Amino acid sequence: MDNPGYRLRGGRIDIDVHRTDVRRLLQSIAAATGTNIILFAGVQGKVTVQLRNQPLRSAVEVVARAVNCQAYSSGGMLIIRCP
Repeated sequence: MDNPGYRLRGGRIDIDVHRTDVRRLLQSIAAATGTNIILFAGVQGKVTVQLRNQPLRSAVEVVARAVNCQAYSSGGMLIIRCP
């Protein structure tokens, strides 16, 4: 993404996106942070999110909920799946 809509600061993240593809956003965050984020096939949709100074995991959970999905940790990975 040319303008990813997020900024990383000391283990925390600001996200400011409008109608952004959730998969592209989460893949970009994973690449930038070195975090293993696993996206199940049903994770899709557009998100509008404004978050300031949030821990990475909390921010990913909010993004997942915005498209009616759940985020959980397993073996050092963040896994996103939709029920």
